[in-house]
Formats: sequence, structure tokens, C-alpha cells
Amino acid sequence: MKFLYNNKEAEYPSGTTVRDLLNEKKIKKAAVWVNGEKLLKAQYDDFEIKEGDKVRLLRIQAGG
Repeated sequence: MKFLYNNKEAEYPSGTTVRDLLNEKKIKKAAVWVNGEKLLKAQYDDFEIKEGDKVRLLRIQAGG
């Protein structure tokens, strides 16, 4: 399945969830939008990315 991840084409198996993508990218904290809609953290485990979706991840980092 192909979709856009931060404006770049990505290919992952069908059934990939937002949590799967975060784990694969080794991102612990992120804000996630799919097709312009911001997801709640509680949705990450169950939200399946679909063919053609536009996924935007913004990594959250601590700092000062």
C-alpha cells in the first residue's frame, strides 16, 4: 500500500497502523495528522493508514 508520509511517498503493508509507523521510525512522541485531521494519541494503536492517505508526523522533542 502506498501513501504520503511527510510529503514523500511511502510503501507499507496493508493494515499498518499509526503506532506501527511510529515504532518503525523510532518516534516515541509525535503529533499526527491523516488527511488534514489531527488524531488523538488514543487513536494511534487502532488507526489504520489507507492507500493514498496523506500522513504528517511532527516529532515532539523536549528542549529549552
